Amino acid sequence: MNMKASKARRGLYILVFSILLCNLLSALAPAVHAAEMGSIAVEKNWQTRGNALPQSITLYLKNGEATVSTLVMSNANAGQNGEWTGSFENVPLYDDKGRPIEYTVSEMWLEGYDFSVLRQPKAESIEIKEIGEKITPASESRYSVGSANMIVANKGGDYYLWTESALSDPQKTRLLASINQAGLQGFGKDLSLSNTAFQSGLPAYFDAGVTVGSDSGGVYVDFEKTNVWSLFYAGVYEIQRAQSAVVLNTATAAATPTPSASPVVSPTPTIQPSPKPSAPPETGNTGIEWVCTMLSASLLAFFILVRKLKAIW
Repeated sequence: MNMKASKARRGLYILVFSILLCNLLSALAPAVHAAEMGSIAVEKNWQTRGNALPQSITLYLKNGEATVSTLVMSNANAGQNGEWTGSFENVPLYDDKGRPIEYTVSEMWLEGYDFSVLRQPKAESIEIKEIGEKITPASESRYSVGSANMIVANKGGDYYLWTESALSDPQKTRLLASINQAGLQGFGKDLSLSNTAFQSGLPAYFDAGVTVGSDSGGVYVDFEKTNVWSLFYAGVYEIQRAQSAVVLNTATAAATPTPSASPVVSPTPTIQPSPKPSAPPETGNTGIEWVCTMLSASLLAFFILVRKLKAIW
């Protein structure tokens, strides 16, 4: 009986240890940004030179060589100036680091027309236009940063980010992605929503003892205790608004007028089926969590089996 009880206790210990280990691994593993889904608008213009328009045309939204979405447009989508309008719906706008995905638009071959892209689509982004030198607080408590509209400070493993205007959570993620890509020295790790405190407007106060204000010299940052601060940067960011795709079809030759000319319908070429849209990035550490769930379930079943055998014996 002692041996059976010992095995049961050992199984329980292993179960508890596996759960604690899985929680630790999940906490340490880097989290994946949730995919921000949205639509990408397209405007199609025509230079027909008197030629007939097709009944419809298919456009493709590509991420590199992969087709993410397709869009069928027709004259039913015509706008006030004769342009066709539409949009690729429910597509990921940013990658797992919060950076805008660089999509391109292409079109199924259309007889009698050349295809050109006047403007590729672009999701909203936040770009750092200027960044000053690293400043390490030491003897001074107040530093003037002039016309800066962004200040990012580091204190140990915590970060503090001030912006002139309030940002939405998605915009915060985009600004953090730009800061991480800037390669600023001294931060030690990437900034994220989980380790960065945000403030905006003037004046602004951080609980950790930082004040951002303005005077006749412009914006300044004031540290209450300079000896506990590691460093800070001041800079200027700019929000780049989202832009739609604009494409053009130009007739290769002018049509020959005939009294009873009937509309020419472009033949539909045989094309290979487009691959299904890529699944958007998932949030969290799903691989680790699945392994942990299976391991915990197996150990729990083993523990129950040991208890039942103990009761039988």
